[in-house]
Amino acid sequence: MFAELKKPSNAVFISAVCLWEISLKFALGKLSLDQITPDALRLSAVDMGFALMPLLPEEASGFDNLPRSGHKDSFDRMLVWQAIHNKHQFVSCDAALDVYKVQGLKRFWPE
Repeated sequence: MFAELKKPSNAVFISAVCLWEISLKFALGKLSLDQITPDALRLSAVDMGFALMPLLPEEASGFDNLPRSGHKDSFDRMLVWQAIHNKHQFVSCDAALDVYKVQGLKRFWPE
């Protein structure tokens, strides 16, 4: 199903924003990670060959350029903005994010 993610020629990035959201939900008790901590999850991502992508100041300060378009989840919107800004494909099953294709989002989800 995720063969594209496993191809060595395709770089896979994990955003600091994603790790922040996971850590926040874990701390609030809204997310169970089954005997792993958010920090261990980060280390596992690195061990699996994923690249960690920081939130850059120009991405943070340019976030206002992304229209709200009815999608209210700030974490998802920042991840979308990072994908657009960096010209990356965004792996997500959330078809509601396709509203951002006009801004340049390339959403990928294997069927």
